Amino acid sequence: MNRFFTLILLFALSFIGLNVSLHAQSCSGCTYTSVTGTESYNLSSNQRVCIPSGVTFSGNINGGNFSNTSVCVSSGGRIQGANFNNFGGTLTNYGRVTFSNGFNFVANGQTIQNYGRMTISNSINFNAKGNIQNLGTGHLVFTSNLTLSNGSTLINEDSVIVQGNFNANSNSERFENQGFTIISGSYASSGATVNTGFLIASNEINVNSGGTLTNECSLIMDGNFNNSGTATNNGNILLLVSGGRFQNNSGAIFNNGQAGHIQGTQFVNNGDIRGYGSFRFTGDTRNNGGGKLGQNFQMSFHDTGLPAGGLDFQGGSLGSGVVFQVVSALLRDDVKSTCSSNLRQAFPVEFGEIEALSEYQTVRVNWIVYSEIQNDYFVVERSSDGSIFEVLGNVPSIGGHQQKVTYTFVDEAPLRVGSRSYYRIRQVDIDGHFSYSAVAEARHTVSFTPELRVYPNPAQSDVQIGISEAGSIEILTPQGQRVYHEDMEAGQHSLSSGLLLPGLYLVHFRTARQSVTRTLVVRP
Repeated sequence: MNRFFTLILLFALSFIGLNVSLHAQSCSGCTYTSVTGTESYNLSSNQRVCIPSGVTFSGNINGGNFSNTSVCVSSGGRIQGANFNNFGGTLTNYGRVTFSNGFNFVANGQTIQNYGRMTISNSINFNAKGNIQNLGTGHLVFTSNLTLSNGSTLINEDSVIVQGNFNANSNSERFENQGFTIISGSYASSGATVNTGFLIASNEINVNSGGTLTNECSLIMDGNFNNSGTATNNGNILLLVSGGRFQNNSGAIFNNGQAGHIQGTQFVNNGDIRGYGSFRFTGDTRNNGGGKLGQNFQMSFHDTGLPAGGLDFQGGSLGSGVVFQVVSALLRDDVKSTCSSNLRQAFPVEFGEIEALSEYQTVRVNWIVYSEIQNDYFVVERSSDGSIFEVLGNVPSIGGHQQKVTYTFVDEAPLRVGSRSYYRIRQVDIDGHFSYSAVAEARHTVSFTPELRVYPNPAQSDVQIGISEAGSIEILTPQGQRVYHEDMEAGQHSLSSGLLLPGLYLVHFRTARQSVTRTLVVRP
């Protein structure tokens, strides 16, 4: 897996299951409410079992195959180790549900509505037409391959993880992704796929014969994109792996909208590519015999290699509206450019990497944010075991933006030398809702720490910088913006503070072995 795909996964994972509402959800219309955890229920028409907050249910639900029965899990309630036998109704979850032995859909119209956290281990069997709805702030995990069949549907509004391959078998299956879906293997569909969020696969994305795909946001893969059906792209299709191939097969139709953007290494067309937008590739590009490219449309084709004025092989028909350009590199920021406003509102902060760097007597925590919408502030948290966290301090948001910003926080009193510590960032928006970053680990040590002296501090004129060995000096704003950089030899160095506006700065000294940071105040 290449580094950029890893960054995209970190960025996406920073939202999964962690956009937490402060308002608890309880179940209503309950037939059975005094649930203690181990009972068995034989449900008949219109009956409903409700799992209250604080109860873990591990009993039996015998549904009698009635489609109008239901089970509801309140916020704070759990289902774990329970057996659902011939249950053909609706399961609504606001809490936590774990099915260790898979799940069976046994009646047409049977539905899972997940607003909380749900994990389905082993296989999921669609013996009838089932509906899976991951709604609100739901977080849904499939720990093995997932195959939709018998006309079933999966609708995702927040985050879904498939730890394997994901397949939709026939024209009647439908997958709608409005949030984040991360697939550890490949995604293949012979049904209908509508993506208005981020669909990320660590291998290929395939549209099989008879299948349709409509992309309004971003398809991201660490493999190839193969179209043998009908695909429409109004967003981004990004093939991140070296050698990643975009292939439109014989008989396939690929419609690219005016905002559509595709980029990768190889380009192969044996079918019909229509529309507008841009194509950007770094390797071999071919429009083979029988292939149609850009008939009667204005299409921009960018190639970082030769030949300068066209494709590497031109055997099919080429529209007069296709414009060829030579570019020096791929674009890397288009992944965020065309997502729907609803997705933006659902995820007010786009986290990137987080790192915790052990320095002399401190740990410096850096985290990247790609965009912020209605974000109020960040809370820096630390843990000794990666499970229980304590609050270290707050960092205010710089405000709404759609660009890469690096924030920094220095832990002035880290855990004892030689111990491991874990750091994470909690983003809090103006409505009080919050989400977490990934977790970064630091092992605090004073071994081989270089010496950095910055004086006078506060400074009004010249600043003296003393370093014990050769390395690089960076001066950063608290938001991580670099305002000064120079490689220096060991010794004393003078820097005019006139180069810096009044304010607070971080002076960062890095060598091949270690790094250290000091704060600097520049007075007017």
